[in-house]
Amino acid sequence: MKGDTEMGEVTNGYVATPGTVPVSHAGGETSLKRMSKAAIVLRFVAVALCVTSLATMVTDKQTHDFVLTPDVVISKTAKYSSVVAIVAFVYTNAAVAGYSLLQAAFTLMTKSLPTSKLQLWSTFVLDQLVVYVLLGVVGAATEVAYVAEQGEDKILWASQCENYTRFCSQVGASVIFCFMGILTLAAIAAISAKQLFTYDRTSHITRKDGY
Repeated sequence: MKGDTEMGEVTNGYVATPGTVPVSHAGGETSLKRMSKAAIVLRFVAVALCVTSLATMVTDKQTHDFVLTPDVVISKTAKYSSVVAIVAFVYTNAAVAGYSLLQAAFTLMTKSLPTSKLQLWSTFVLDQLVVYVLLGVVGAATEVAYVAEQGEDKILWASQCENYTRFCSQVGASVIFCFMGILTLAAIAAISAKQLFTYDRTSHITRKDGY
């Protein structure tokens, strides 16, 4: 046994080299697999939430008749495409849902194990970017919804939700679904960071001189 250790033999998941303490990296791989499986589930949850938010917003439409005089009635339709911030909100949700779905599919193809440190770094950076971009977009959409609900006295903008009650309610529901998606994506980003640091530790499978 002593001779085998000196020759650097690999047995039972342990690596031993001259002057080192044998360290197992099997536990690190198991941890990476568990985190990958958790990330896959969360990515599918994020897809469902983003798609629900997207569908809720896209199907939101309401027409209101403004009576100016008994003989003059103007009909106006409120829909997502009428507001630039909400259009950006819709497209960003679609992009994030697509990204999450592709990441989940790729992880399944690699059998829940990262193929390289570059892959982990790329996933980590992209997951962080997705959270911040979606958070910025939903923040803008929330501001628009707030102004539509409360109006803006300083520039004499009246509240429009009195005229488009159902439209505003549906916008609010869409924003809530999106915030839930952001929380899920934040959890995924935390897992990505943990995976990266775990991979770094397991890549150093020996400790010289017993330290």
